Amino acid sequence: MSLDKSRRNNIRNNKKISLEFVPNRPERSFYFSVGDEISLFGNMEYEEKYAFCVWIDIYKNQDVERGPKVARIVARMFDAFGIADIGDDIVDIADMISGDTELCVNRLVNWDVYKEAENDCGFWRAYVCYLEELYVYPKYRRKGIGRYLLSKLPELLEYSFNLEIRAIVCYLSPRNMTCEEMPPAEEEEMLQIMRKLYLSNRFVPLDPAQRTLALINEDLE
Repeated sequence: MSLDKSRRNNIRNNKKISLEFVPNRPERSFYFSVGDEISLFGNMEYEEKYAFCVWIDIYKNQDVERGPKVARIVARMFDAFGIADIGDDIVDIADMISGDTELCVNRLVNWDVYKEAENDCGFWRAYVCYLEELYVYPKYRRKGIGRYLLSKLPELLEYSFNLEIRAIVCYLSPRNMTCEEMPPAEEEEMLQIMRKLYLSNRFVPLDPAQRTLALINEDLE
C-alpha cells in the first residue's frame, strides 16, 4: 500500500483527500476519499474525543468527484482508554449509537482473547473499531476487492486517520444498494459468502450464529 500518513486534524480540515491504493496487481489501482464526522448524539466535544465515525470511499480513478465508486467503508471508532479514564463504559457509549453497535462491542470486551490482550499497554491505548459497513458495489464484486480491503483494514484505518487499531468487531448483515430487505434465500446466500470472507481474514466468531465477528490486531506494537 502506498498511503501517505495523515493526522486526524488534517482529515477534519480537508474532508476529501485522494490516496492511491495499489493492490498486488499494478493495473488495479484505487483512490480513496476519506473523512470523519461527529455523530448527532451527546456532547460534541465529548464525542469528538472518545467516539466518532470515519468513512472511506474507494474510486476506480483519481477523479473522486466524478469517478465510478468501487466500495465504501464506514466505521465507528472508540477510544476505550479515554472512555475508561473518565469513568465511563465503552458499552454504554456504543448503546447510544445503535443496538447492533452495543451488541458487538459488548461481545468484544467480554471475549477472553480481548481481555488477555488488555494487559499490553500499547494495545490498551489503541482504538476499538466497530465496522459498520464494508460494501463493494455489484459491478466490482468477485474481483477480490472486498477480500483485499478486508485483509488490509487495520493498516488502511491507521494510515488514513493516524489511529492505531486494537480490535475490529462487526455484525454480518447482508443488504442491497437500496438497503431494502432481501429475500430470505438471497440473504442467506450473501451471508454465507460474507462469513467465509471474514473468517478467511482472521476474524473470529463471537456468537453461535457466527454473525458477530472480531479481529485482534496482532501487528500492534
